[in-house]
Amino acid sequence: MDYGLVTLLPTVLVLALAIWSHRTLESVLAGALFAFLILEGTAFLDAMAGATLQVLMTEDVAWVMLVCGLYGGFIGLLVNGLWPSPDKSDRDQARQFAGYLGPRFGDLSG
Repeated sequence: MDYGLVTLLPTVLVLALAIWSHRTLESVLAGALFAFLILEGTAFLDAMAGATLQVLMTEDVAWVMLVCGLYGGFIGLLVNGLWPSPDKSDRDQARQFAGYLGPRFGDLSG
């Protein structure tokens, strides 16, 4: 099937929603849903779920999500602590330490 100019509609939707709402993630998700709706019709949710699972189950994506999630959680604990400190110098020191660790542990692939 030849879609022609219809293929531009999800992109236009993403741009319009992003400019109007100032929210990028929701705009991209709406564009992806709309693109799957164009491609698959009423079975778009099944197709999108299948494509999402196929992408997320690759080893590289799992590794990136694991490293980013753990590193982000570690930085969150450093900056905020288990109980947020009212002392500003503690938070500044934690941010400096997290900035020090970033370049040293940025490439964990070996």
